[in-house]
Amino acid sequence: MTNKQSTTNSNPFNPGFGNVPSLFLERQAEVDKVSAGISTLSAGPYQTTLVYGVRGSGKTAFLNDVCKSFADNKRWIVVYLTSTGNLIEELTSSLINKTESFIGKRLKNLSLNASAYGVSVSAEKGRSSSVTSPKVILEEILQKIAKKNMSLLVAIDEVDSSDAVREYTSIYNALKNQELPIATIMTGLPKSINTLQNDRVLTFLLRSAKIDMTPIDLMTVKFYYKKTFADASRTIDDNTLIKMTRMTKGYPYAFQLLGYLIWETNDKEISDKTISKIIDEYKYMLYKNVYTKIYSDLTNMEKTLVDIIAGSDDDNVSTAELIEKSGKEKGYISTYRKKLIDEQILTSPERGTVSFTLPYFKDYVIENALIEGIEL
Repeated sequence: MTNKQSTTNSNPFNPGFGNVPSLFLERQAEVDKVSAGISTLSAGPYQTTLVYGVRGSGKTAFLNDVCKSFADNKRWIVVYLTSTGNLIEELTSSLINKTESFIGKRLKNLSLNASAYGVSVSAEKGRSSSVTSPKVILEEILQKIAKKNMSLLVAIDEVDSSDAVREYTSIYNALKNQELPIATIMTGLPKSINTLQNDRVLTFLLRSAKIDMTPIDLMTVKFYYKKTFADASRTIDDNTLIKMTRMTKGYPYAFQLLGYLIWETNDKEISDKTISKIIDEYKYMLYKNVYTKIYSDLTNMEKTLVDIIAGSDDDNVSTAELIEKSGKEKGYISTYRKKLIDEQILTSPERGTVSFTLPYFKDYVIENALIEGIEL
């Protein structure tokens, strides 16, 4: 990536994953709505909130913004869990640490022991005693939290349908059904969220609040680009501004990446010449950091359809063309077409057609096919 640094202002754009950029395309109304809904607990669907979108769509930033709204509220305890760990053990340990001032000596002295069969909780450290289930311990802690007129928000980023996530979700539902003061917000890829909520023992997730991280409105992208550069006494002519906006397709990661690269040129007057300096790097970073993983995660049939769309002369490809070039029946194609739309790889700009949602994804598929020797 370009090494040249701004001499006057630090770069406000941050294309790094997992970080909340200093310049974030705010979904503040949605954040406020979710935060208010969570705070009422059982009064609405937001007690369990699922945030989903493709990589780079701003899920983590959204989750962090919601959790931050509870940070200064002394009536809420917020616990972040890593989806790759033992969620129940992490939650129990974290809660014991965060509530040790009022949960009592017995609970403070609990010892957690992970095993191949889950987590066992010994009644006291260093003593021989019966083993208590984590669910029972969590019930007891939450009852004490409730007596303090407090509540718990559990945040889990990038969930999948692993045993650990399924175990947590099942125990969480049992605690919620006892009207204990607990809420959960989880983020994940559309495919992961869909698999999780359709698990036969987790169908309660179908009734949860769903936040779809769809592309940002292009007028918002245009406004933020213009304002951010103008605030640093850097100008963009209108044609270049419109081109930059279209180059992102409203994809939050692309917005951050393009803004970052253009900022780093230090050009005071940003023009088409500025874009030409960074376009190759812009596409390379999209390919390397996002698109390679997205494409590799597709099923073989999904890849077939994506390849057909990329190889078409038109950006908007008809269902009829997909049927003809794949040699598959209409119902079969419709199923995979819908999957790709649900996974936010494709959009349907008009009835009977599809196109790519992400900027330069068509270019990526074409270049990847050339490298792999695949005929589109």
